[in-house]
Amino acid sequence: MFVKKEFGFTLIEMIVTIGIMLMLAGGGIAAFIRFNDKQTVQVAVNDLQTLLRAAQTKAKVGENAESCRTNFLPTVLSLRSYRVNLDEDTNTAILSAVCTDGKFPPYGRIEYIERSRINFDSNVSARIQGGGSLDVEFLSLLGGVDGAGIVEVSRLGAYTYDFEISSGGEIREGAFQ
Repeated sequence: MFVKKEFGFTLIEMIVTIGIMLMLAGGGIAAFIRFNDKQTVQVAVNDLQTLLRAAQTKAKVGENAESCRTNFLPTVLSLRSYRVNLDEDTNTAILSAVCTDGKFPPYGRIEYIERSRINFDSNVSARIQGGGSLDVEFLSLLGGVDGAGIVEVSRLGAYTYDFEISSGGEIREGAFQ
């Protein structure tokens, strides 16, 4: 007599297979979230470094110095620097020309002419190491930088990328910490 053989899987085999598939999918999703968070920080770092390099270049060539002299008449102002600072309320980095009536402290009148801005993801923050707010000025005639230091860009404190702005104005590449 022939015994009819049943084809298929038992309930235990199905549960084990589904469990393994769920563990693999969960690991993949967690890895993707970590990758996405790290990429968000990297994009913010690239944008901020681009803005800082633009400020550095504009200061070196004295770009738009004429607008300082003509925009604020009757007072004649001159271009002091290009400044990048972070407005923490809006999480926006702002590049502006700094016009003043004197090149050396103490300054009298100081005016800011906004040139461009970048908006960070709401979960990304940038600051000078040690807790200071990001406020860097690339000096036009004198050269150098006011506000030099190590810049930390992080996302919810989980991923932090550090890079340095030297007092001579060099923007040095950094790394994730």
